[in-house]
Amino acid sequence: MLDKEYIEQFNGVKELLKVFDELDRHITMYSSKAGYTCLKNCANCCNRASYHIETSVFEMIPAALYLWQNGYSEEFIMKLNSMDDSQPCVFYTPDFLKKNMEGGCGLYHYRGLICRVFNFSAIHSKDGALLPVICKYLKQSEPDLEKTVLEKIAKGLDVPVSVNYHDQILYLNYPLALEKFGINESLKKALEYVSFRLSVLGYTPNPDSPPNSPPVNAA
Repeated sequence: MLDKEYIEQFNGVKELLKVFDELDRHITMYSSKAGYTCLKNCANCCNRASYHIETSVFEMIPAALYLWQNGYSEEFIMKLNSMDDSQPCVFYTPDFLKKNMEGGCGLYHYRGLICRVFNFSAIHSKDGALLPVICKYLKQSEPDLEKTVLEKIAKGLDVPVSVNYHDQILYLNYPLALEKFGINESLKKALEYVSFRLSVLGYTPNPDSPPNSPPVNAA
């Protein structure tokens, strides 16, 4: 859990966490009524080059705060500096099944917007219709799924629209939320920003208060 005092040092982060909580509730409701969820033991959306997964620096501040608060910021900055953008997200955990994880993300609670809305949201077509964004592997396993979901949306199913949440986030901190980078680059920038700002303000990491679990793939 993030320390409230640290959160308050960054404009819009408290509100960002509320937006993410609201989105998670929206997705849970939508997934239940749409009748589908992610494929079990998949994580293909994580296992791809990090430059394909774009986030803003602002979206990654909660993850950066978690790492800084628990004494992992320097370790992860060094790890990120040693990686190139053809490698997966630094939080992707290939052996997640051996570690009894439900998915491949080592810091799932603090993931960015794209990691939340993928497979459980909609975009607008050119004529304004809502089109569900569904994982290609799921569509391959359930060929009629997209048609079924489209019919439910046409009948009023409340689907999260990704651009609506993007705009809410943009409003909270325009300078840091405007530009998108590959997820590893965004996290590195967020870690550098968080570490510098909190250092200037006189804070030091305190991993034991409150106690938190380390990221799954921390050394």
